[in-house]
Amino acid sequence: MNPWLILIAVLAAVGSGAVGFNLGQDAETARNAREERLVQQATNSAATASAQAISAIRVTNTTIHQELQREIREKPVYFDCRHSPDGLRAVNAALVGARPESVGGGQLPAADNPGR
Repeated sequence: MNPWLILIAVLAAVGSGAVGFNLGQDAETARNAREERLVQQATNSAATASAQAISAIRVTNTTIHQELQREIREKPVYFDCRHSPDGLRAVNAALVGARPESVGGGQLPAADNPGR
């Protein structure tokens, strides 16, 4: 094959690729411009519609006369709760804010010394 024919074919392929690339960029630019225009139109339409809806709101103050509903709250009472005498002393001391009395009156039991 003639090298000039190969060179012409390569140049033709590169040229057609460049033309196709430029046409693709132009098409993409046109598509982006169209999308931006549509987004702007939609934004303007939404702003106009919301402005009209907000302007149509009318505030009215009314007094409502209604019977008061009351709810009675009861504290639960636990009848089954039982304390040992020491526990009851500790609870009572805690309720009045005093220190609980110890069972032995503060005295320690005698030490068992089996080795002596």
